[in-house]
Amino acid sequence: MASLMARAPTCITATVHMTEYDKPFIGELSFWHFNLILSGASTAIVWVLMFSLMAEHACHLSNPAEQLKIMRIINMLPSYSMVSFACILWPEAYVYLSGWVEVFQAIALYAFLMLLIDFLAPSDEERISFFASLRVRKTFKKDKYREGLSWLKLSYYSVLQYPFVVLICAIAQCVLQSFGAYCLDSDSPLFGHIWTEVFANLSVSFAINAIIRFYQNTKDYIKEQKPLLKLLSFKLMVGLIFLEQIAFMVLEATKVLSPTASISYADIKIGLPNLIICVQMVPFAFFIRYAFSAKPYKLNSKMLNEDSEMGDLDKLLSGPLGGNRLGRKFQQRSYQGGPGGISAWLAYLNPFEMIQDGIGMYKLLQEVRIRKQTVEACPDPEPTAGDVNIAPQDDEHPAAHDSQPMTQSEQTTAYSPLNTQYEHPMENLAAGHNYSYPATQYGQSTEYGQPNTRYDDYTSNTEYRRTNY
Repeated sequence: MASLMARAPTCITATVHMTEYDKPFIGELSFWHFNLILSGASTAIVWVLMFSLMAEHACHLSNPAEQLKIMRIINMLPSYSMVSFACILWPEAYVYLSGWVEVFQAIALYAFLMLLIDFLAPSDEERISFFASLRVRKTFKKDKYREGLSWLKLSYYSVLQYPFVVLICAIAQCVLQSFGAYCLDSDSPLFGHIWTEVFANLSVSFAINAIIRFYQNTKDYIKEQKPLLKLLSFKLMVGLIFLEQIAFMVLEATKVLSPTASISYADIKIGLPNLIICVQMVPFAFFIRYAFSAKPYKLNSKMLNEDSEMGDLDKLLSGPLGGNRLGRKFQQRSYQGGPGGISAWLAYLNPFEMIQDGIGMYKLLQEVRIRKQTVEACPDPEPTAGDVNIAPQDDEHPAAHDSQPMTQSEQTTAYSPLNTQYEHPMENLAAGHNYSYPATQYGQSTEYGQPNTRYDDYTSNTEYRRTNY
């Protein structure tokens, strides 16, 4: 036993000294004090920019479903800056704090996916109908396609795993560090550092890849929401931090960065990387303010004065969660955030809001599975002689020639599960459940004689946004 303990690995960490140096870095300031001033000022700027934007959304909460998700996305920057500043201030707590940065990032990435889904189809029935119409080319089998609802399920769970994995890694990191089994300076498999890094990096890779694929296959339907700008605000920041981590590993391994009389080991290992993160968050904060502006959600005085005129009609057309009879969550004619946006802030801080979103999405995917099993158990009747002439051939499906989703004109004119000219089993998915609002297909007239124009051509959709936003 004594020999085994003697051979047991030990974690050797260089001495951490942050406040005592042989000579100052700038003037009378040590590098640590200089770092505190610069990173603290940068963090303060980010907080002012981001929380003012969040307050703007909270006070102009005309579309709660989208804006609460935007507030959670925006929260990533001030959280990232604050944790990085805390690591500079208390370097001995770096291991306990650094893992939680990934948790904030994972929550924001999940909220971003749900925001894109809301842009495409806010209600459950619209999601089923919309994604049932898509066929997506498989990643590694270019000649094969995946049905849209199965692809939605794959994309959703690929992103959902990220928050859970990094949360487990953050907790494990704290526990291992407390028992001396983490070892920040070691890449040995006998310590926990290498394993938490591997699992976290694999998890974020799956999630980012799923987000990019989701954007590539749905970007034509949400052009007016500028999804590329919103995606870049994420991808650039996450990618830049990842490249910086690799660069510091190479510089440390090649001894380009090493302690000097004015810079300690902890400055190189902890202080300098977090200083760069704090500083670069400032330009990203301006980018986020532009990408997630509250301007589209602000109501003009004319819209605010229409409550009394449209009150009875709104009641007639109202549906679940503030939607209309089509289940579409239009912007409200008044702000829903309460005095000073207090209701919006409470909803944003309530973790059960996100849990309810996740439960709702899980129930939707389960409902789709049940409906598909029901459709498969009840095969279509044999086609009659009159149907033979109009039945589509296998190679007539527009998605067979392109990996991108069908355009709006193709959905309403060509063979599609949303076009009632042809029979298709997936049509039954949108009509098989008794929701509190009637299920409708895109482009069809409703019982009130008004067409569903949300997924019409780009011009009409732009006109709808201009009118309602």
